[in-house]
Amino acid sequence: MSILTNRIEGAAWHKDVSKYRVLLVGAGATGSMAGFYLSRLGISHITIVDFDTFDYHNCHTQLASYQDVGQNKADVLSRFLLQYVPKSNVMTFNSSIEECVEDDYFDPGSFDIIVCAADKMSVRQYCFDLFKECGTSLFIDPRIAAEFLEIYSVCQENPSNWGKYEERLFSDEEGTVGACNYQQSTHCAGIAGGLIAQLVTNYATEKMLDDYAIPLKLTYDLRSITFTHDY
Repeated sequence: MSILTNRIEGAAWHKDVSKYRVLLVGAGATGSMAGFYLSRLGISHITIVDFDTFDYHNCHTQLASYQDVGQNKADVLSRFLLQYVPKSNVMTFNSSIEECVEDDYFDPGSFDIIVCAADKMSVRQYCFDLFKECGTSLFIDPRIAAEFLEIYSVCQENPSNWGKYEERLFSDEEGTVGACNYQQSTHCAGIAGGLIAQLVTNYATEKMLDDYAIPLKLTYDLRSITFTHDY
């Protein structure tokens, strides 16, 4: 029994979840939090893709310190995960997901779960196409603001939701941007990361017990403390 996971090894989902291989695209606010919470579930195989580097303004809302400024976000998250989950098998790619797919060392069909925490809608579309083409089990698309979040989840077993999800994609130019100094917050990203971990455990439980439903869209408004679901 692992000292790091012995408080959760009695969960019905633990053995299945620990075997999942996760592709995490984007290691900023939501991506870094999702990576942390997923690794704490006992998921040891996580591949992190992010070409961006930390700037000073990232340190206030993302899982980074001032010592990380100028360093690649995927590398920083990898080192963080190895500190908290030493036996993690973490691989990083300091490039775009499109460039990764062209790399001989990158196998897009080897993942059970894709979490696309990228900023651009075009990247979400690309990752969703990978999900469909490669037969990945679960695709998760979190979108956060400072006090509001949406998380889309699409299962391979439920292709009827594929079209519904794609209807919620739009061009990068159509995206609504709020005040330039209040676009995200650490606590909102942390909530999103925790919910992503819960969706993964619900997915594993649903496959075993047919007991927990995975909503296509989960919405949380921090101001009113209100959850809504769309199946």
